[in-house]
Amino acid sequence: MDVINSNNTKNLVEVKIRILNQDQNQEFRDYIIEANIGLQERLIKLINEAKDIQSINNELENQLDECDSRIQYMRKLLQNMEHLRHFYIKLEIGTDSRTDILAEYARTIKSRYYEIMSLLIFINLLTLLTPFSEIEYKNTFVLTMQLIYSILVPYSLSKIYTKYQSIETIKTASNKHLNEQSQTINAIKKEIKQIEDTSLSLQHWIDEI
Repeated sequence: MDVINSNNTKNLVEVKIRILNQDQNQEFRDYIIEANIGLQERLIKLINEAKDIQSINNELENQLDECDSRIQYMRKLLQNMEHLRHFYIKLEIGTDSRTDILAEYARTIKSRYYEIMSLLIFINLLTLLTPFSEIEYKNTFVLTMQLIYSILVPYSLSKIYTKYQSIETIKTASNKHLNEQSQTINAIKKEIKQIEDTSLSLQHWIDEI
């Protein structure tokens, strides 16, 4: 009887232990499942946050690229402004040089024409003062005047011819110099036009960024 009671008690303890172990295992499984669900939800939340951060990062990178592009365009625009300043100075110098050439040409031609007019007046006066019709008065004065006339008039005419030639030479040289200056000025204006067009395009690109 005691043996039977002892066995029954042992069996009851084993049953209770097994039941207890099953309850603990189920609770542990439930805990793991809940923890896993929580971790998955946390992971999904972190993934979404990472996507948001990546989106913000991409947007900031795009803005940074736009800023870099804008800075580069503005640097090029500043360089163009400096080039324009340089070419405008050269254009002003070329224009002033052209004006100086024209002024010098005008002064020289005016001086040559005054010299020619002076020689013509001198020839006319010499012609008036030199007697030719008074044959009966072939004195020393008349002969001297005629001799002076025969020397000075051809000399004066040769000087007039030389001065006319110098006028043509000066005119040719001045025209050549003016043409060279005009070509230089036109080249500078072409460069200025190209830089202005480029600057306008840069300005449009900066406004579009």
